[in-house]
Amino acid sequence: MPIYEYECPNHGIFEMYMLLSDFDRTWIYCPESYCAAACERVHSLCNVQPDTMWAGHNTAQGYFTSKSEYNKLLKEKNLETLTSRSDIENVRKNVAKAKAAKKEKQLNNLTKHLTNELKDVTIDPDGNTLKETNKYVRARNKPTE
Repeated sequence: MPIYEYECPNHGIFEMYMLLSDFDRTWIYCPESYCAAACERVHSLCNVQPDTMWAGHNTAQGYFTSKSEYNKLLKEKNLETLTSRSDIENVRKNVAKAKAAKKEKQLNNLTKHLTNELKDVTIDPDGNTLKETNKYVRARNKPTE
């Protein structure tokens, strides 16, 4: 007996064993005792295996039908396949080192830039620059009208 899927508007999708003679039946009443809604048959998703004649593999780089094509693309893009756990850990460590080195370089560049930009700025004991000090002095000495 085949299994058909039906969808009740109140309860969602459920399965029912039906006779082959009921194949043309596109709806049934909901099997729940208190629900008498009409349930329509829905078509199930099926699982299809690829044909052995087209034994290709779908990868992140595309679909390949031969191992040599795949290896050629990996070589062109300077990629390699990691198979062991130690290889993966080494790559993660190298990535972490590269990120730390990049962050250190950015910090050094920022320090150099700020040092260069602020070399002519004088800072008074209050922590204000000379420009800010002059602004505050002008504000204090401004005559009131």
